[in-house]
This record gives sequence, C-alpha cells and structure tokens, in this order.
Amino acid sequence: MLTPKGLFFAPEVRFKDLMLDDPHAFADALAARAEYWFFRPARTIAASSPFAAGIVVACFIDAAVEFAGQDAVRWLHDAVPSSAERDAEGVTRNQSPIRSRRMSGTVWYTMRG
Repeated sequence: MLTPKGLFFAPEVRFKDLMLDDPHAFADALAARAEYWFFRPARTIAASSPFAAGIVVACFIDAAVEFAGQDAVRWLHDAVPSSAERDAEGVTRNQSPIRSRRMSGTVWYTMRG
C-alpha cells in the first residue's frame, strides 16, 4: 500500500525492509498482510455486505494463488482442504462446472463444456 510514509508490504513493514532471507519474518509479514488488509476488512463489512466481503477474500485467494505459482483449484485443495470435501449431495466441491485458465497473469473463468 502506498502511503505518504512509503510503500508498505504490510502494516509497519515497508517493501524496502521486507526480510526475504528470514522465513519467520517473511511469514509474519505475510500473516500481517493477510489479516490487516484482507481478513479484518472482510469481517468488518461482512454483516452489511457479504458480497463485498467475499470479493475481499477472493482478492486474497487470487494473490495467494499467484504467489504460490499454482492454479486456484490446486491451491484451494492444498490450503483449504475442506474445499475438496464432499458436500451433503456427495459431489466434490471442486467439481464445479467452472474452470480457471491463466492468460497473461490474469485468471479467466469459463464454463466447462
């Protein structure tokens, strides 16, 4: 986030100060970024606008997928195992008629057919 104080990766963590060589510090910075810039705002607006909250969470998922270098289905399967569980009707949740494909860094969603 660009502020008058500089470009921040997470609250109180400037990009220029990001410690990529220290896995614990980097994990803490990622956790702070997710909590303060994605999940906390989503929780704040969830009661008044669940759709908007879902968009904020979807933005996080898209960023996490891009960071991991995976496709969305694989990332969700690994990061959120419950997304691959069978629902009450016995259909696996990730067997959606919608599939994603990447084009120039953008995820496009198309109907399977």
